[in-house]
Amino acid sequence: MTEINRERILNYFLDLVKIPSLSKNEREVAEYLKKFLKQYSIPYYVDDADIKVGANTGNIIAYMEGKGEGLTIMFGAHMDTVGPINGGVKPEVEGDIVKSDGTTILGSDDKAGIAAILECLTILKENKIIPKNDIIVAFTISEEIGLLGAKNIDLKGKKIDFAYILDSSKPPKFIINKAPSHYELYFTVHGKSAHAGVNPEKGINAISVASKIISSFEMGRIDEETTFNIGKISGGRAFNIVPDKVEFIGEVRSHSDEKIHSILKDVEEKTLNISNENNAKVEFSKVEGFKSYYIKEDEPVTRYVVNAYRNEGIEYEFTFTNGGSDANVFNEMGIPSLVISEGTHNPHSLKEWVDIKDIMKVSKILLNLSGV
Repeated sequence: MTEINRERILNYFLDLVKIPSLSKNEREVAEYLKKFLKQYSIPYYVDDADIKVGANTGNIIAYMEGKGEGLTIMFGAHMDTVGPINGGVKPEVEGDIVKSDGTTILGSDDKAGIAAILECLTILKENKIIPKNDIIVAFTISEEIGLLGAKNIDLKGKKIDFAYILDSSKPPKFIINKAPSHYELYFTVHGKSAHAGVNPEKGINAISVASKIISSFEMGRIDEETTFNIGKISGGRAFNIVPDKVEFIGEVRSHSDEKIHSILKDVEEKTLNISNENNAKVEFSKVEGFKSYYIKEDEPVTRYVVNAYRNEGIEYEFTFTNGGSDANVFNEMGIPSLVISEGTHNPHSLKEWVDIKDIMKVSKILLNLSGV
C-alpha cells in the first residue's frame, strides 16, 4: 500500500527543476505546490514572509491532521535555488541518475527534498491513510541567501515536537545533528584622495590600508570546526588617483561560539589598530547569519528518526555540516530540528546530479516519521 512510485517521484522532480525559482522569485514553484495541495485537499496557507523579505511569494505551510495519537512532526524544504539557470534548466535522465545538461545548475538543492515530500503526501492521500502523527510541511523561500524564509516564517503558534529538514549534499543515510554559527563581516576603509603622480604624499591609500588589514587575518580553515574568509573587495576610481574608499566583506563560521566570538574580537581590534596606524578610518560591522546547534544522539528527536531508518532497513550515520540550513533557525526557535540528506551531489555547480533511488529512500523515511 505504501510502495514508493518511482515514475511519479521522477516526474515531480523533473517538473520542479524545470521551474525557475531563484531566491526571492519562487512564485512559479509556489503555484505548482499550491495546485498539488488543492488537488489532494490538503489545507495550507501562505504567510507574509514575502513582504518582510522582498520576495514574490511567502512561505507555504501545509497541514495534515493525524489520528491524534502521536506527535506533531514538521517536514521542511526550500523552494529557491542558486544560479545559473540561463534560459532554464534542462535535466537529463540516464537510468536513475538525473543531471543538468552542463550549462546550468540542476536545482536538486532543494527540489529533491520537495519531491520526496510530495511523494509522501501523495501516498497518504491516495491510499486514504491517516497517519498517527499530525504533519506540518514548510516550503520556505530565500534559504540560499540567508535562511530568510525560515527567519520570517509564521507558524501561527503551532506546537511542533520535531522537525526534519531535507537539505544536504550527502547520501540519504546521513543525519546532520551539528551545524555552525555564522557571521557576515562588513568593512569600509576611508582614506584620502590625491593625485597619484603629483602629490601622492597628501593622500591616504585606502587599498593599501585594506590590504594590511586583510593580510593580518588568519584565513581559510582555522581548525576542524572554524573557518574564516574574505570573499569580495572593491574600491578605487582610477589608476592616477590615490583611492579614498575601499569596501570588503567576509564571513566567519564555527561550531564553537567561544571561538567565533574570539575571532570577532580579534578582527575588530586588528582593524582598529591598523587603521589608526595609517591615519585612516574604518567602519566595521558584523551581522549574525545563524546560530549553531548540536543535538545529541540520545535526544528524543534523534531517537525518533533513527527508528524510522531502522524500520525501513536504511543505513544511517550522524555527521556535521559547516553550512547552514533552515534547521539552524528552527532550533533557535525552540523546535528540535535535524537535517536529513536528500541525496544531492555537486550542489551549486554545473555538474549537479541526483539519484532517484535516493529520493525514494527519503520518501520512505518520511512515511515512517509520519507514523505510518
